[in-house]
Amino acid sequence: MPSHSLFYLHVNQRASRTTYLLMLKPLLLLFSLLPFCSASAEQKGALRMRDLFASMPDSLLPLLSTNNRLDCLDFIENNMEAKVRNLVDDFSELKRLTSDYLLLEQSQQSRVEMKMIASSDSTAHIVVSATVFGPVADSEVRIYDERWRLLSAVPRPSVAAFFDRVTDEMEQQNILAQLRDLPLLDARLSPEEPTITWTLSLDVLEKKDRALVSPHLRPVRSALSAIAPLP
Repeated sequence: MPSHSLFYLHVNQRASRTTYLLMLKPLLLLFSLLPFCSASAEQKGALRMRDLFASMPDSLLPLLSTNNRLDCLDFIENNMEAKVRNLVDDFSELKRLTSDYLLLEQSQQSRVEMKMIASSDSTAHIVVSATVFGPVADSEVRIYDERWRLLSAVPRPSVAAFFDRVTDEMEQQNILAQLRDLPLLDARLSPEEPTITWTLSLDVLEKKDRALVSPHLRPVRSALSAIAPLP
């Protein structure tokens, strides 16, 4: 092959390589940015229950200071007993913490559960079940947004919803009316599923009446998506 042909071949190869690199450059730039885009998206969606607990207003957990809550988080994340002395010189303990669930024994007479769920606008809603023991458990459930602004209180199930059927004898004994006068409802949030389960206490009834209604008593279970308000 003549020398000038080799020269042109060399020039053409260099030109082709340059063209190829110029075409490849935008793709290389795109791939180099992907980790940052992924990290940014992950950071945006990385809101966890521990972060919500840390930023919770003191007014919602009056027995715990901000430092109490941060200490609880530090202890449980280091596999230690997450028990602290609270503002009334009693003990509070963070019993369980996952990315979307929390169980707090605020005192011997009160329990708080929280469950984080996604809303339709991709923000977080926090369902909070606050239970007092007097000595029978009784719960109130509320829903907050991720800035801890109250969205709604969750209606409690009716007494009739806890029975698969109401017998004539139950009607004659006026049992449901007794339960409606002082309904004691315990609400539990599931750590694994986005559900809430209510149970009805029969402690206000006499022993013979409890025996009469117990076979027909059942818990009321609902999906949290069914009770969460629209954004």
